[in-house]
Amino acid sequence: MHRITGDIDVEELERGIDEANEEINKIIDKYGRFNLIIDLRGINFTDLAAHKTWKIWSQNRLIKEKANHIAIVLTYSPHTKAEKELMETETVQFFFDLNDSINWLQNSVTIRK
Repeated sequence: MHRITGDIDVEELERGIDEANEEINKIIDKYGRFNLIIDLRGINFTDLAAHKTWKIWSQNRLIKEKANHIAIVLTYSPHTKAEKELMETETVQFFFDLNDSINWLQNSVTIRK
């Protein structure tokens, strides 16, 4: 688990992304593709630039190529509800409850040829 919390600016976010990418690469080297939970509860982006930086990373092709399924856990608000509706895909789902995200990942089966 890799966790950053609090008010996050672009600099802090970029440092967190670098650290997360290192951990993701270690997991890939050891286990191959995996399911990923991104827990954004307790995070407040300080500005639009920080939010945009996170959004670009979360939609990064390399992350999507390394993870089978991605569950993103958010604190409910009208803004996060709208983000959920706009950004969800078959393999990237948004949740407002951690247990719901875990259950979804446990029930998600990916068959690779």
